[in-house]
Amino acid sequence: MANGKPIYYNGYREFLKGKKQMAELTGSSKLQSLIIAEPIFSLRSFLGDDHFVFTNELGLQFSKNSWRAADIAVIQSDKVGGVDNKYLAVAPEIVIEIDTKAELNDLSNPMGYYQEKTDELIAFGVEKVIWI
Repeated sequence: MANGKPIYYNGYREFLKGKKQMAELTGSSKLQSLIIAEPIFSLRSFLGDDHFVFTNELGLQFSKNSWRAADIAVIQSDKVGGVDNKYLAVAPEIVIEIDTKAELNDLSNPMGYYQEKTDELIAFGVEKVIWI
């Protein structure tokens, strides 16, 4: 969700027409899953216990009607304020994005999606954004 406007998974129109199942849209491919898993293992062993390495489309709450999901987010554990069932409301240090499924055809500047998301993450306080 960006500035109150949803960004859907690629293929959502086929889902609305009954031609695809939800799992076909939201599930990760083997490639995407591997690309996400490998850095997590490395980061956890390198950073130790003083950092969390969140994954699985972690929600980052920018403001009331604006949030984004992060594939991988690295943050010092003492900044999290406890683990609960809410989106993260403080900026992680690093966000790693492996974005292979965003439906960009509805956006006025489809290629600007990556720059816009990066700019929003930086404005939120993220120090480094890495795209794969």
